[in-house]
Amino acid sequence: MGKAKGHLHDIWQAETKAKANAAFDFFVETYGVKWDKAVAKLVKDRDALLTLYDFPAEH
Repeated sequence: MGKAKGHLHDIWQAETKAKANAAFDFFVETYGVKWDKAVAKLVKDRDALLTLYDFPAEH
């Protein structure tokens, strides 16, 4: 679980939305088989989860 947690952090700590999307894709590809239900929920809510990248970092 430690590596998975680190890869989740890579998503929300990414510098740009493009890097966050790349990290998200990596997470889905890496853990989608092992934790299919959890990953499916993340994929379902992907747009909402990455909304923070639509705003300037100052906010």
